[in-house]
Amino acid sequence: MKITPVLIIFFLFRILSATGIIFTFSNPQLTEAETCFEFDIMISADESGKLLGDTQIYICYNNSSFGDSIYANSIVEIVKGTLIDGELIPGIPLYAEPIIGDNSAQCLGIQTNFLFSSSLPDLGSPVSEIPTQLLHVKISILNNNEPAVITFLEDLMTGQQYESDNLTLFSPVTAIDTLFSPLFTPSVPVINGIQIINEGTQIQICWTPETNISYKIFSSDNPYNGFSEETGVISEGCWTGILDINQPFRFYYLKAYNE
Repeated sequence: MKITPVLIIFFLFRILSATGIIFTFSNPQLTEAETCFEFDIMISADESGKLLGDTQIYICYNNSSFGDSIYANSIVEIVKGTLIDGELIPGIPLYAEPIIGDNSAQCLGIQTNFLFSSSLPDLGSPVSEIPTQLLHVKISILNNNEPAVITFLEDLMTGQQYESDNLTLFSPVTAIDTLFSPLFTPSVPVINGIQIINEGTQIQICWTPETNISYKIFSSDNPYNGFSEETGVISEGCWTGILDINQPFRFYYLKAYNE
């Protein structure tokens, strides 16, 4: 009869003493004559010293830039980052190559596996409080007219990140970062002085115009795709539009062109 309270206390202690894990994006870049978009998936912990076991990561992307089902269509490559690229001895890796699959038409599942959780758990890679490269991702670009938008699926990642014994979970899992990056090298100055004013059903977007530069504004009710022109080519530094009160969200981006 006295065992149950002890087990409950022990269980609560493990929950309260669990280490949180954080996933972020870093190092976005265009490669291969701007036909590919590459970035890193980084990992860190809210306290150093815990060793990494298996992980399960889900990322979503805008199909307007990359198309659907990027794994099935063979336009994505993912390799191990510096954190999990170690070897037990030369030729014997500590972590398996990433397992990749399309979770949906616009989301990708990526699994990493520690190969010695039962026999040598102390050889797992330590997760630092400083973000470290877990994976490197490379995706072929199908359309560079819209920016890349890459996000995590935090809900699916919760309860899927293990310490090196593959029994102890990292908790909580934080994966709320968003990678937003243009898919072309800007040949115009950086747009400065952007201001957004929302008054009633009107939205006003203003910026500091540059000589010999023209602008267009695009909008969509979806941050990932479906952007259409709100304006033709304009040279002044302000635009006013009308909001649809029945739409809870509207997303805008401003693009500059050399005249």
